[in-house]
Amino acid sequence: MLIAVGVYAAGVAVAFLWAFDLFGKVFELISNKCAAKRDFTVECEVVPPPSSALWGLLIAGGGMTLALVCALVIAAAAAVTRRNAWIWPAIALPVILVSGAIGHFLVNSAIAG
Repeated sequence: MLIAVGVYAAGVAVAFLWAFDLFGKVFELISNKCAAKRDFTVECEVVPPPSSALWGLLIAGGGMTLALVCALVIAAAAAVTRRNAWIWPAIALPVILVSGAIGHFLVNSAIAG
């Protein structure tokens, strides 16, 4: 059971790191082009983020959340039935890594493009 808790805590830590990375990139996605005029008014043009960025946020956030919730529920059920509970957080850890990486690259490509 202690191994399951440790692996799950590692998954939570990795998910928080990816979430911190993606949260910082959200501010780069939201951009307004504003220009001051001679009569002291400001004219702004709102630029919506590309759809790849939104897909990246959805894949990363949804994948990491789903992996963490499923690992917690199934590991708890496995522990109650005296089975190996550490397997499910161990399966969730690569899912968290992959979904976070996919989200990172999709959002990064939207910012660079």
